This record gives sequence, structure tokens and C-alpha cells, in this order.
Amino acid sequence: MARRALILVEGHRSVGLLYVKAAQRLGLHPITLSADYLAAENIEAIRVDTENLDALVRECSRLRATYDIAGITGFTDLDDSAYATVGKLCRYFDLPGPNPASIERCCDKFTQRQLLAAAGVPMPACRLAANATDVESCNAEIGLPVVLKPPVGSGSSDVRLCRNVDELSEQTTYLLDGKHIACLTQDTDRQERRLPRLSRIYHRLPSRAGAELILQHAVALIAWSIIPFSALGETEQSAAPEGAMF
Repeated sequence: MARRALILVEGHRSVGLLYVKAAQRLGLHPITLSADYLAAENIEAIRVDTENLDALVRECSRLRATYDIAGITGFTDLDDSAYATVGKLCRYFDLPGPNPASIERCCDKFTQRQLLAAAGVPMPACRLAANATDVESCNAEIGLPVVLKPPVGSGSSDVRLCRNVDELSEQTTYLLDGKHIACLTQDTDRQERRLPRLSRIYHRLPSRAGAELILQHAVALIAWSIIPFSALGETEQSAAPEGAMF
């Protein structure tokens, strides 16, 4: 009988090996497509262009000639589109998996906000701007403060709360110099919620600030995080010259 295999598309340096070891405990042979860091752990890793669906289908078909493919999964800390790719592969090989169309819609934040608003979900005002004139016009409609960020991406990268015109102008220049399209979102207060008693021990904090400033804010964040709360909290801190913002 063919050995059962679990195919993993891409990888994640902090949780990738956890997936691999869990698969091994279940008696599955993990095979990762394009993740060099796993080779050091004696895990089978095959170099494939993971942005090319046809190439992935060909490689999975080749593996299926040798293995009984139990499932296909994937994860990455850079691009959420990997999950849509996994969904397409699962459908092609008639395996359980996520709906790729739904994932692709979620990856487009602006489109997703429109879909949620159309479904009656309360959403903050949001505008899409392709240039500085668009940003100025959109801000006139929304008002200050606003959050100015790229319409795609994850981990709060290149996101900034702009409380005045100077901050808005600075962030606009930064985003447009990098050929980004900007997304303006109304800054709203978050409602308090009763949540289960859980804790989160890690979250990345992207920042363009210098190392010393980042260290100062990291210390403040740790001090804030160890306060004994009775509910789950997602703490984000802005490493800005004005001081710590939680």
C-alpha cells in the first residue's frame, strides 16, 4: 500500500516544523513544496514555483504516483494568497479544503469591506486613493483622524494613524513613493467585549523606526502585557516618536 503523505505549500519559520511533527505523529509523510529551511530537519522539500498553479498541480500529480495524498495544506507569514492556492489544489485533487474564491475576496481588503457593508455589517468609512489628490479628497469626506495604509498586506505593515494634515501628508508620500495605492479608513472606537480568559504570547510589530526606539517601545509593551487582566486582549503598539500608543 502506498505511503500516506501530507503536502504543505510554502511554510512558516515559527510553526512550520510544528505542522511537520504533527503530521509525523499521525503516521503521515510530510512533503513541503518550496521551503528551504525545512531541508535542515531532514524533511523532504521540493523546489517549486508556488505562484504557478499548473506547476503545483504537476508536482502533486507526480507525488500522487508514489504516495497516497492524505491532504494538502499550506501557510506563510508573507502572503495570504497561499491559502487560496491550497484551496484550488484541494478542489483539483478532490480533497477537503477551503473555498479559494472566498479567500481571494478576503485578501482584497477593500472589496471585502464592500461585501460586508452590503451584507449589513457596520463598517467604518473607507476610501481608495491612487494619488495625493485622491487622498486629500477622500480625507475631506472622512475627516481626521484617519488610518492610511496599503489596501493589501498583513501584519499591520505600513499602516499609520494620521491625526493631522502633516502626518497624513508624510504617510501619503511614503506610500506613493513605493508605488502603493492608499486606503483611508475612518478611525473608530472599539467596543468593549467580554472574552474568554486566554493569553497571546507573540505578535510581530512592523516598524520603520530605529532600533533604539523599537527597544524602548518593546519594553513598554512587555510591561503592559504582564498586567494581570481577566480577559483576552490583542495589544498593538505604535513605535512613533510621540510615544507609546496601545
